[in-house]
Amino acid sequence: MTHEFLIQMGIVIYALLLRVSLIGWDERDNIPDFISHNGIFHTLKSDIKDIVDFLKISYPDNESILVGCRAETSDSYDCCEYDIIVLQKERGNNSIKKTKNYNLHKLNGKTLEIVTLNKEELVPNANINFLDYIDLTSSTFKSNSESSFERIKAHNIKNFNAYTKRKSVKFALDCTSISKQITNGTFDQKLSSLHLKMMSFSVLELFIQLFHNDYLRPTHLKYQINNIKENNLKTKESIDIVLEYLQLERSNISTITRSEKSLFFLLSHKKHHNRHLYNHNVGEILGSKLNYFKDQSMYVDASLLIHSFVRRQSFDADYIKNYNRLLNQILDVQIKEKIILLKEIETLFNINKSFIKNIY
Repeated sequence: MTHEFLIQMGIVIYALLLRVSLIGWDERDNIPDFISHNGIFHTLKSDIKDIVDFLKISYPDNESILVGCRAETSDSYDCCEYDIIVLQKERGNNSIKKTKNYNLHKLNGKTLEIVTLNKEELVPNANINFLDYIDLTSSTFKSNSESSFERIKAHNIKNFNAYTKRKSVKFALDCTSISKQITNGTFDQKLSSLHLKMMSFSVLELFIQLFHNDYLRPTHLKYQINNIKENNLKTKESIDIVLEYLQLERSNISTITRSEKSLFFLLSHKKHHNRHLYNHNVGEILGSKLNYFKDQSMYVDASLLIHSFVRRQSFDADYIKNYNRLLNQILDVQIKEKIILLKEIETLFNINKSFIKNIY
């Protein structure tokens, strides 16, 4: 890593931060075309009427919506679950009879993943980032919770671009920090290749948010990538570079099976289970999707799903260090020399820098 390149990194980051300070994060972003349509409530499809009936019985008088790929896209696989948010009804003096807030149900061959929230919990966050939804509630029971769902949706749409900008700036800062540490010999060499994989995946997320106008959908990640490459030829070369760094060409039944076994061994670890795994049912859904991809010989899809799952865990530095060998097996990490690491980090930094023209 040359001194000149580090200076260049600093200049780019300074320009980004200066731009942010001038316009603010909650700027007057234009609503992306893909979500500006008047489609607040979709006509209920025949294939979810049984879900509506189930919710009437299991969660009477509670409003509910369908989110995720089943609601926001027309592209779903047989293995895709139905992501449902149920708004817990208030009971006298604003007290709430709290039910189990996560449930997994099987219904006529469908997997329903149901999250129950009260109004205080229905706030914008990384786990409630839907950009559209399907209403599953009979008009008889609708209340002002309808406006609560709309408020979250409007907030997510308004702040979509701002969130992307934050991610781009953070990535630039991370690149600079890790590059300096590797150059100075203060970064654990055993962890470098793993971090490079995760950095490459972060750039992939930025591609999707910028050019696909959507959040990353783990099960449909390959589709999102191909869609960008087909509709924006200028990005094709950069995307191919990132995919090369992720080494997806190594994906086959052997690598996926090895990754899957290592991942579920990690998930079964008591310490990990208590700290990171939201519910054991999450592992059941993940396993079902991986089996589907293997049966369909969709090995790249399976690899991207595993990468996405690990990425979302937000492991801290100590955890990564303690379980580095196992994480390397899960992500099929190939150890790289220092000079190659620095070159690839520089390339990722420059790709991210090119995003600035699209962001601003």
